[in-house]
Amino acid sequence: MKYNGYYYVEVLIPTEFSLTMKSGYTKSFICKKIDDGYKDIESGSVFKSATGFGMPELFATIPLTEYFNRLGLKKSTKDYRKEEVYKLVKKNKSNFSKKDK
Repeated sequence: MKYNGYYYVEVLIPTEFSLTMKSGYTKSFICKKIDDGYKDIESGSVFKSATGFGMPELFATIPLTEYFNRLGLKKSTKDYRKEEVYKLVKKNKSNFSKKDK
């Protein structure tokens, strides 16, 4: 499978904190699952769910196989993120063929 093992990951980048909530913005990446988190295939950054106060945190993780079939063709899906996923996959197309570092 062409995109098997790769994930669309949204990361919450916190900008403000209070005792009960975090606020900030989300950033999207295409990642490969590793032992304790997800590694961005473009920059090599690692994201984890429990990283500590003030650190980026996983917001959503979705396998790319939800958006593409075995041949790498787009599936018909009603997910609101699909255009963002297709754009990120196109941008990182050359990184899929590289071996894991």
